[in-house]
Amino acid sequence: MYRQIIPVLMFSLAIYAVGDILSKYWANTGSWKFALLSFLAYGVTVCGYLWAMNRMNSLAIIGSLWNVGYAIVTILLAFCMFHERVSISQGIGLGLGVVCIFLLTR
Repeated sequence: MYRQIIPVLMFSLAIYAVGDILSKYWANTGSWKFALLSFLAYGVTVCGYLWAMNRMNSLAIIGSLWNVGYAIVTILLAFCMFHERVSISQGIGLGLGVVCIFLLTR
């Protein structure tokens, strides 16, 4: 089951990352073009999430995988692309999130 769901969630999180990048550009520039494009990207991510939910029908697992993936993508983008700082507690949270994903998919 996870062999079908994990790639879809990963793709959705990649599109989510595009939405986050566009929303950060909107925050920096105020250009509504970026806001509209981020809405579109986030809409695509919802489709992947709903597909995974329909396949597995487990809010506990899909929701947790999504939320942990969401946090990891957001913090990594902030750190790597926008040079924002990652605190020690955020780093620990990322590590625990990876452990969470491992445990949930076993």
